[in-house]
This record gives sequence, C-alpha cells and structure tokens, in this order.
Amino acid sequence: MRIVHFSDVHVREDFSFREAPKIGWRRTAALTELKFGGRARDFGDAGGTFRTLVSAMTALKPDHVLFSGDFTALATEKEFSQAREILGDWADSPDRFSAVPGNHDRYTAGSIRARRYERHFGHLLQSDLPDLQTDSGFPFVRFLGNAAAVVGIDTTRLAPLPGLSFGEVRPAELHCLDSLLHSDALQRRHVMLLMHHAPFGPRGRPDTPTHGLWRLARFLEVVRQHPRLTIHCGHIHRRYDLAADATHPRILNPGSGTLHSGPGFYVMELDDTGSLRSVEEVRVPFTV
Repeated sequence: MRIVHFSDVHVREDFSFREAPKIGWRRTAALTELKFGGRARDFGDAGGTFRTLVSAMTALKPDHVLFSGDFTALATEKEFSQAREILGDWADSPDRFSAVPGNHDRYTAGSIRARRYERHFGHLLQSDLPDLQTDSGFPFVRFLGNAAAVVGIDTTRLAPLPGLSFGEVRPAELHCLDSLLHSDALQRRHVMLLMHHAPFGPRGRPDTPTHGLWRLARFLEVVRQHPRLTIHCGHIHRRYDLAADATHPRILNPGSGTLHSGPGFYVMELDDTGSLRSVEEVRVPFTV
C-alpha cells in the first residue's frame, strides 16, 4: 500500500496594511511578519507550489493521502476555498484523504466560531469507530486495508498572542485516544497517528514551550502503550524521520510542502502487516 504525507502548505490571501481594520489585529500582526520577516519570500506563490505538489502526488497513484495541518496562512474563507480547489478530487472522500487542522487553520477566534475548517474539510472527520469520537470530531479512525489504520487528533489551540503557536490534545480527546489504542480493532493494526504539532524535533528534543506540544508526558504515556504506532506530524517546517527510542515512537515529519528550502512530501510503502517498509522524500519545484 502506498501512502503520501504532506503538510503546512500555507495557502495565502494577500492583504495590504490599509485593510488592517477589516482583517483584525491578529492578521495585521501576521502581515507584519509576512512583509518584513521574510515569510512571504520563503513561501513565494504557495498556491502555485501546492498545485505542483498535488500533480506530483497524483502521478504516484497513492492509495491514501495524509495531511498534517495548515492548509492556510491566516484562516480566511478565500484561503480555505483555494486550498480545497487545488486539492480537487483528492479531498472528496475520507477513503482517500485524511487531514487534521493546524494552528494557522484556527488562526482567529472568528475563524473558529465560523467553523471554517469544518465547513471545507469536516466531511473528512468521518470515523470507522464513531463510538470513540468526541463531539469535536476527534479522534477519527480510518482503516487502511486489513492491517493499518490512520488515527487523526486535533492539537490546535487559539493562542493568546500571535507568535505563540503551542498545541495540546484536549483531555476528552486524549481519553478517547487511549481507549482507541487499547481496542481490539486497533491492537491488531499498525497505527499511523496523524497530528499537527510535533512531539519532538529533528534532533530528538521536545519543541519549545511557545511552539511545541504541551502536556507531552501524558500524551507519550498514552501513545507508547500501542505496540505498533508511528507519529505523522507537521508544524516544524523541516523534513525529518526520527527513529523510535525509549521515550517516543518513530516520528515522521514531511516538513512544509511549499517552503522554498525544499518543497515536497513523503511517499511511504506499507507491507502486508501494515508496517512501514520504506519512506522516501519527493521534492517539487518552488513557485515564486
């Protein structure tokens, strides 16, 4: 079975500072980073690079596609619509596509109240084990063949200030995740845990308190109990494959799919037992 994993495409709607009263203080602060902090240069035409990425992904004919958050830059209606349009048929069915939101997809209180992520991608929250799913739609389960499963969790939090982008698994969702990982249905399968925030960075250390996953010890206590589990995340824009050790399962992060330093994704092959047989990096051209 072939699985593609990409993340953090950050489709961006362009604003000027004259529009500050309309876009609000959070997006105005982000606009400063875009214009003067180099973020606009780093991502160029993210939508164009994203289109190239989808073409390269489609050419590989994957059986399933994983996305670990941040379709958008500022969680606007236009950004969500563009991301959904670029994905095309891929995002039509949970049988082919699994996704979780990133912190940029919940960038403002208004975007959360309007349920923008859910209106564009809520159909992907369908679960094969709905009895162990909270009202938020998480965690969801997607069976892949007879030996593997995707479990998606939401780690996003509305930060009090721009520049703070930490995450956390809500207690109710963590309780459901614990129950799922102990269920007979998943104990027999390799679990691909899909989440936005990375528990550990490329050097094997937890991310910073302002950017990383809070209550990490309790999260690790839950996930380490499953005999065959890999974590598939994003948020850190660097691509890395961190081997499992005594503290954490194997962690795979495809990095940003549209960042100028290496736009691309991972393509993974699963064997008949559902375990990862191979993981390869695929790069695509950057669109300015």
